[in-house]
Amino acid sequence: MRLAVISLGCPKNLVDSEKIIGSLADTGIELCSNPDESDVVIINTCGFIKPAIEETERVIADVLSSTKGLKTKVYVTGCAVNRLDGRLRRRFKGVKAWFKLNEQTQLIHTISRGNISNARLCSTRGYAYLKISDGCSNYCSYCTIPMIKGKYRSFSMPIQNHSMSK
Repeated sequence: MRLAVISLGCPKNLVDSEKIIGSLADTGIELCSNPDESDVVIINTCGFIKPAIEETERVIADVLSSTKGLKTKVYVTGCAVNRLDGRLRRRFKGVKAWFKLNEQTQLIHTISRGNISNARLCSTRGYAYLKISDGCSNYCSYCTIPMIKGKYRSFSMPIQNHSMSK
């Protein structure tokens, strides 16, 4: 199976996309940069501001258009799904399934029934983004982050005990 992932928006979305790719890495799925040559396309969307929503809708439309007539399955996840779920579902009937931010594990299991790892691939050289928290609890009148991402929460890191031998 060939998989293309399109990540839109901020570095936090890139981290989420890399976690999806990393989780599928050991299942025999081949990464592909061209959606037209892929069996599965995942679009990780942004829904923060109007230009991001317009880009999200344009990319979904482009992918559905370029894969029309093929057996390509298009899955959409991310912030725009959280914010505009009903609107997107009505407009883009060709999307195989929609996954909100808290449903990315289900997305991974939909694509691969094999052993899922927690590996992470880095698409950058010399550095990587690390997401240590998400959401916001401020609820400013001008901001959609709490509506999209939920309340602020930090992510705990597993502590590994490394003993040093002499």
